[in-house]
Amino acid sequence: MEWTLFTNGDTYDELFAREVLEAVGHGEKLPTPKDSVQLVQNISSFQGIIAGRMHSNIIAYSLGIPSVGMIWNQKLEFWGKKIKHPERFLSVEQMTPANAVNALFRALDEKPERLLGTRDVYKEISRFVKKYVTSRGVHKELPYRETLLAPALGGIEKRYRNTNSREAFEYSLKHGYINFEVDLRLTSDDILVCVNRWHKDTMKILNIPTNQEGYQKALSFEEFSNAQYYNRISTMNFEEFAQIVSREKQAVKIILGVGQPSKTNFDKISKQLLSAMERYSLDPSRFLIRLEREEDIAFFKSKGLPIEIVYYVVGGKFTQTDTMEERCRKAIALCKTEKIEYISMNGDFYTDEIAATMAKASLKLCLFSYVRTDKIMRAIENGVFYVGSHYYDVQYLERLTQ
Repeated sequence: MEWTLFTNGDTYDELFAREVLEAVGHGEKLPTPKDSVQLVQNISSFQGIIAGRMHSNIIAYSLGIPSVGMIWNQKLEFWGKKIKHPERFLSVEQMTPANAVNALFRALDEKPERLLGTRDVYKEISRFVKKYVTSRGVHKELPYRETLLAPALGGIEKRYRNTNSREAFEYSLKHGYINFEVDLRLTSDDILVCVNRWHKDTMKILNIPTNQEGYQKALSFEEFSNAQYYNRISTMNFEEFAQIVSREKQAVKIILGVGQPSKTNFDKISKQLLSAMERYSLDPSRFLIRLEREEDIAFFKSKGLPIEIVYYVVGGKFTQTDTMEERCRKAIALCKTEKIEYISMNGDFYTDEIAATMAKASLKLCLFSYVRTDKIMRAIENGVFYVGSHYYDVQYLERLTQ
């Protein structure tokens, strides 16, 4: 039988697949899928699969392709029972090469199974709602439009995120956002571009190889300009973004995330920000800049850019022994000294008590980022000034709670 390796695109699965091929000494692996469409296309090319990933088994089932699953969590075992083929899903104790291949042969010889239909899906949704959802009949009129913020200019179609692209900005505008965050970094030849760090996650969606540690040196402007996110979304530099913002009639607000640049790079970033803003007559009051280190504040102020500062709590000069409460206390003292009104943090560290502390200190708290609607609503109810959300846009939340 001819065989081919494939993955769902996970970095460590990709590394392991290469190790397997090296150990075997022959064989091939399909290209890394950059989106769900490509993954479905990859799986559709097979007569049968053996897979440890839940989504691969579900996709194969949806296409009528027999699959053998390797159980490493309860979800896979549950899925095997749900489709009435528990024998095709092997526990750790059963997981030998012979068992896996024989299970696949048996599956290929069997008649095609009856796929779950629409009635089954509605039945499952009904069961879930009755078990987990309570009806409180609460109509929440929350200021989503004023509060929700699109990180990295927003997600596209609730799946393509961290692109900092024109497409993301335009998509977010159409779905009700007026507040945005854009990530800015210098290319290797010192051009300011919109990109979410030079990091393995960014390189993965740009389809650019990284080293073993997963970090990558900055791309050149030409390399970055020629790349595409998810093989379909164009990159963008800050000059282009400034021009787009200058034509936007809505009073948008934009947080500029510059990371932790060296003083030399910070100087270059500041000059290009000022140059673009002057060229396109941008109102500085439409922008905020997020700074992650205490020493960056004075340095930025010395550059004379009339842009307000957002201080990032977790990025300050704190040791790992500090509690979040201690970090907040130091950050509040710093903001008071430097006359900073905005303070931000990762949503994972947020508590209701922190929100109350920030409000007492008259600071405008900005959270990045949430993928759960209940957390978004709770933060807004507690007076958080900006709440980052890639997927649940203004229109979605307004429809959900009306």
